[in-house]
Amino acid sequence: MTLAMNDHESPTTHLDENQIDEAARALVDGLSNAADGFHCAECESEVRLHARVLQLARLLALDSRVPAGTPAIDAIRTIRRRSYHRRALGELATILTSMPQRERV
Repeated sequence: MTLAMNDHESPTTHLDENQIDEAARALVDGLSNAADGFHCAECESEVRLHARVLQLARLLALDSRVPAGTPAIDAIRTIRRRSYHRRALGELATILTSMPQRERV
């Protein structure tokens, strides 16, 4: 009789991507106790896997480590080096076009 009952079982409907995402976000946010309530072990494992991925993404987004080196100072140096010729020519032009100063006697 068990064989006859297995023949009449309804096919399992799996969660789509949006449902997995919603369940995983609820799991990560603590809104859901666990991925309970799923009749399918495959869907439950998908939700748990997606929840782990979301947790890792949140940890990476909150990474507040100080960057190695001095990126701001290096960027300023690079900008100044690129504009050095223009600034030097501007200084020379100012010196050459300025009015001569009188010597005090």
